[in-house]
Formats: sequence, C-alpha cells, structure tokens
Amino acid sequence: MILALAMLAVIGVGIQRWSVHNATGDWDFWPHAVPSKVSFGGRHYDCMPEQTLWGETIDGLSFRGLTAGGGEIYSSSAEATKTILVKTSDGVYTCSLMGGL
Repeated sequence: MILALAMLAVIGVGIQRWSVHNATGDWDFWPHAVPSKVSFGGRHYDCMPEQTLWGETIDGLSFRGLTAGGGEIYSSSAEATKTILVKTSDGVYTCSLMGGL
C-alpha cells in the first residue's frame, strides 16, 4: 500500500514537472514569471534568466497577454516580432525570437 502511494506521488510529480517544461522549457514544479521560453503570436521567444533587464519603460508598447508564470507580455505588435518584453515585479526583461522570422 505504501509502495503504491509512493509510486503515485512520483508519477504526480513527474507529470507536474513535464507540464511546466512543455509550457516554459524549465524543469521546475511551478512556472516562473519570466520562464526560459515564452510562446506569443505563434512563435517561441528565448527569455533565459540571464537576459538583461530592459533599461527603458514600456511606453508605446501594448499589453499582449501573460506568461505561464504570470509575467505581463508587451510588444509593439500583436503579430510575432523579433523581441517582446516581459514585465514582473522585479523589472522588465527582453525576450528574443527563437529561430528568426
């Protein structure tokens, strides 16, 4: 009985981590506000934590949605662009298009 419960717990943890990985590229239990990968406009963007904070404001950009972890996505167009910005309580981060246009 204990072995069966332990196996169910391991399976549950694996499913949770796999779901987060599919959505964000990170192998964590919960998505980060700025995950490694953000999907927007049918494209994927590289938002690795090493990305630098955007030094400017988001003036002139429009809110486009949320990341899996709740970060706010901003861009100049509703279409896929070369970069998007992700705003969190820590600041605004740049994310670059993966694979080009």
